[in-house]
Amino acid sequence: MPVFFKGIKPSKLRDDAFRLESLNTMRKAGTAVRRDYKKTTATWKGSKPNFDQLVSLAGGGPTLVIEVNGGHGADKWFWLDRGTKVRYAVMSRNFRAKTSVGKLSSGSGRGGLIFVNKKRPMPGIKARGWTVLIVRMWTPRFKRLMEGAMGRAAKKSGHYIGGI
Repeated sequence: MPVFFKGIKPSKLRDDAFRLESLNTMRKAGTAVRRDYKKTTATWKGSKPNFDQLVSLAGGGPTLVIEVNGGHGADKWFWLDRGTKVRYAVMSRNFRAKTSVGKLSSGSGRGGLIFVNKKRPMPGIKARGWTVLIVRMWTPRFKRLMEGAMGRAAKKSGHYIGGI
Protein backbone atom coordinates (compact mmCIF):
# COMPACT_ATOMS: atom_id res chain seq x y z
CA MET A 1 0.00 0.00 0.00
CA PRO A 2 1.53 3.30 -1.06
CA VAL A 3 1.97 6.12 1.46
CA PHE A 4 1.53 9.72 0.30
CA PHE A 5 2.91 12.77 2.02
CA LYS A 6 1.57 16.19 1.30
CA GLY A 7 3.66 19.17 2.34
CA ILE A 8 1.88 21.82 4.31
CA LYS A 9 3.12 25.19 3.18
CA PRO A 10 2.78 27.88 5.86
CA SER A 11 1.35 31.23 4.96
CA LYS A 12 3.78 34.08 4.42
CA LEU A 13 5.04 35.64 7.62
CA ARG A 14 3.49 39.06 8.19
CA ASP A 15 6.40 41.02 9.58
CA ASP A 16 4.25 44.16 9.76
CA ALA A 17 2.20 42.49 12.54
CA PHE A 18 5.39 41.70 14.47
CA ARG A 19 6.74 45.21 13.97
CA LEU A 20 3.51 46.89 15.07
CA GLU A 21 3.07 44.68 18.13
CA SER A 22 6.73 45.15 19.14
CA LEU A 23 6.66 48.93 18.81
CA ASN A 24 3.36 49.25 20.73
CA THR A 25 4.67 47.04 23.54
CA MET A 26 7.93 48.99 23.73
CA ARG A 27 6.07 52.31 23.88
CA LYS A 28 3.92 51.06 26.76
CA ALA A 29 6.98 49.71 28.57
CA GLY A 30 8.80 52.99 27.94
CA THR A 31 5.99 54.95 29.57
CA ALA A 32 6.21 52.74 32.67
CA VAL A 33 10.02 52.99 32.79
CA ARG A 34 9.81 56.80 32.50
CA ARG A 35 7.39 56.77 35.43
CA ASP A 36 10.07 55.00 37.49
CA TYR A 37 12.68 57.56 36.45
CA LYS A 38 10.33 60.41 37.40
CA LYS A 39 9.99 58.94 40.91
CA THR A 40 13.63 59.92 41.48
CA THR A 41 12.79 63.62 41.11
CA ALA A 42 9.23 63.68 42.48
CA THR A 43 10.08 65.93 45.45
CA TRP A 44 12.58 68.21 43.70
CA LYS A 45 11.99 71.95 43.59
CA GLY A 46 13.39 74.06 40.78
CA SER A 47 14.83 72.61 37.60
CA LYS A 48 14.16 68.94 36.91
CA PRO A 49 15.49 66.76 34.11
CA ASN A 50 13.35 65.51 31.25
CA PHE A 51 13.15 61.78 30.58
CA ASP A 52 12.57 61.09 26.88
CA GLN A 53 11.96 57.62 25.46
CA LEU A 54 13.19 56.27 22.15
CA VAL A 55 12.13 52.89 20.75
CA SER A 56 13.81 51.09 17.88
CA LEU A 57 13.77 47.78 16.07
CA ALA A 58 16.96 48.56 14.13
CA GLY A 59 20.22 46.80 14.86
CA GLY A 60 20.35 43.85 17.22
CA GLY A 61 16.68 43.72 18.16
CA PRO A 62 14.06 45.64 20.12
CA THR A 63 15.65 48.54 21.98
CA LEU A 64 14.19 50.97 24.49
CA VAL A 65 16.33 53.98 25.43
CA ILE A 66 15.51 56.59 28.07
CA GLU A 67 17.43 59.84 27.57
CA VAL A 68 17.98 62.24 30.45
CA ASN A 69 18.29 65.89 29.42
CA GLY A 70 17.32 69.31 30.63
CA GLY A 71 20.25 71.53 31.58
CA HIS A 72 21.11 71.98 35.26
CA GLY A 73 18.36 69.60 36.41
CA ALA A 74 19.94 66.82 34.33
CA ASP A 75 23.39 67.69 35.72
CA LYS A 76 22.12 67.33 39.29
CA TRP A 77 20.40 64.05 38.40
CA PHE A 78 23.60 62.60 36.89
CA TRP A 79 25.66 63.69 39.94
CA LEU A 80 23.26 61.83 42.19
CA ASP A 81 22.86 58.79 39.94
CA ARG A 82 26.56 58.26 39.29
CA GLY A 83 28.03 59.94 42.36
CA THR A 84 31.02 62.28 42.47
CA LYS A 85 34.56 61.98 43.81
CA VAL A 86 34.49 65.39 45.49
CA ARG A 87 31.93 68.07 46.23
CA TYR A 88 32.37 71.75 46.91
CA ALA A 89 28.96 72.47 48.40
CA VAL A 90 28.95 73.20 52.12
CA MET A 91 25.67 72.00 53.61
CA SER A 92 23.95 73.02 56.84
CA ARG A 93 24.67 70.95 59.96
CA ASN A 94 21.17 69.46 60.00
CA PHE A 95 21.35 68.41 56.32
CA ARG A 96 19.78 65.08 55.39
CA ALA A 97 19.46 63.99 51.75
CA LYS A 98 16.00 63.33 50.30
CA THR A 99 17.26 60.32 48.37
CA SER A 100 19.21 57.28 49.42
CA VAL A 101 21.34 54.66 47.69
CA GLY A 102 19.37 51.88 45.98
CA LYS A 103 15.90 53.46 46.31
CA LEU A 104 13.86 55.16 43.60
CA SER A 105 11.56 57.13 45.86
CA SER A 106 12.43 60.39 47.57
CA GLY A 107 11.80 61.07 51.22
CA SER A 108 11.68 64.27 53.19
CA GLY A 109 15.09 65.88 53.37
CA ARG A 110 16.35 68.49 55.77
CA GLY A 111 18.68 71.47 55.61
CA GLY A 112 20.33 72.76 52.49
CA LEU A 113 23.21 74.53 50.80
CA ILE A 114 25.02 77.22 52.79
CA PHE A 115 27.71 78.15 50.25
CA VAL A 116 30.14 76.74 47.69
CA ASN A 117 33.85 76.60 48.56
CA LYS A 118 36.02 75.55 45.61
CA LYS A 119 39.18 75.80 47.75
CA ARG A 120 38.14 73.11 50.19
CA PRO A 121 36.87 69.95 48.47
CA MET A 122 34.93 67.50 50.61
CA PRO A 123 34.00 63.83 50.17
CA GLY A 124 31.81 63.34 47.12
CA ILE A 125 28.20 62.36 46.65
CA LYS A 126 27.40 58.65 47.06
CA ALA A 127 26.03 57.20 43.83
CA ARG A 128 22.33 56.44 44.13
CA GLY A 129 22.52 53.92 41.28
CA TRP A 130 19.04 54.63 39.93
CA THR A 131 19.89 53.59 36.38
CA VAL A 132 21.37 50.27 37.49
CA LEU A 133 18.35 49.66 39.73
CA ILE A 134 15.85 50.41 36.95
CA VAL A 135 17.72 48.24 34.42
CA ARG A 136 17.80 45.31 36.88
CA MET A 137 14.13 45.75 37.66
CA TRP A 138 12.96 46.14 34.05
CA THR A 139 15.15 43.67 32.10
CA PRO A 140 13.15 40.54 33.05
CA ARG A 141 9.85 42.43 32.74
CA PHE A 142 10.81 43.76 29.32
CA LYS A 143 11.76 40.26 28.16
CA ARG A 144 8.37 38.88 29.29
CA LEU A 145 6.50 41.77 27.64
CA MET A 146 8.33 41.23 24.34
CA GLU A 147 7.69 37.46 24.44
CA GLY A 148 4.00 38.22 24.90
CA ALA A 149 4.12 40.68 22.01
CA MET A 150 5.68 38.04 19.75
CA GLY A 151 2.97 35.55 20.71
CA ARG A 152 0.21 38.07 19.95
CA ALA A 153 1.87 38.98 16.65
CA ALA A 154 2.21 35.30 15.69
CA LYS A 155 -1.48 34.80 16.40
CA LYS A 156 -2.43 37.80 14.23
CA SER A 157 -0.09 36.55 11.51
CA GLY A 158 -1.57 33.04 11.54
CA HIS A 159 1.58 31.35 12.88
CA TYR A 160 0.59 30.81 16.49
CA ILE A 161 1.48 27.48 18.09
CA GLY A 162 -0.28 27.28 21.45
CA GLY A 163 1.67 26.51 24.59
CA ILE A 164 5.10 27.44 23.25
